[in-house]
Amino acid sequence: MMMKRKHCIALFSALALGGCSGGGATIAERPAPETGTLVFVRDGNRLMTIRPDGTQEQEIPLTNAPSRLFDPVWNTERTQLAFSGGPDSFETELYLLPRRGGEPQRLTDHPGYDGTPCWDAEGTSLSWVTTQGKRGRQQAGEEVWLLPLIQGAVQKLTGDAVVAQTPTRSSKNELVYTNNKGELRLWNGNSTSRALGAMGNQAAWSPDSTQLCFAAKGNLSIISAAGGAPQVLLSTGRDSFPNWTRK
Repeated sequence: MMMKRKHCIALFSALALGGCSGGGATIAERPAPETGTLVFVRDGNRLMTIRPDGTQEQEIPLTNAPSRLFDPVWNTERTQLAFSGGPDSFETELYLLPRRGGEPQRLTDHPGYDGTPCWDAEGTSLSWVTTQGKRGRQQAGEEVWLLPLIQGAVQKLTGDAVVAQTPTRSSKNELVYTNNKGELRLWNGNSTSRALGAMGNQAAWSPDSTQLCFAAKGNLSIISAAGGAPQVLLSTGRDSFPNWTRK
């Protein structure tokens, strides 16, 4: 599969230096969010941040953004957000956004689904789920690929044997995903996985890899990585795609 990456190197360099302004409007520089701050999507088209104790809820300003937003995730330095967006959850592309907000920059450009981006520890590449340019996620199948943002070729990481929706990696390289039954499961890179004891998706690791925040029916909850009963964080019925800062 050929990914259209002609703008990746220039975009990464520009965003690392503070990003590009969109639409001619000047957007004030935002300080880096505090360690442990969560980012999530509200109403399907707004990027929000909040502390795990429910305080300091804020909106990240956007211009010329896709009509639907999914999967926001901070890089390690909390200077950029990667997310996916499009007209619906079946036709999405990958985007980068500086922390101050503004106009997101597109990284992929082809039919089908590209979503659930996940940064590496150095912030130089993204792994993401794609249908390889095919339309229809169930018919095409979903696999995880790696997209270098500075140099290197796009690589396929998983095969058809792994069925994983909204995967997320911890600082210890543990993988949590949602299976076809809607269960959150922990996979350690071999042929085994275990249930965490909760139904949900869009899980995100805490910076110390001891907890996960996840979404279920528009509500956000936190659960221990060891499993057990989840604790409800927000019960608005309107929130999705949470993600912690990584340091």
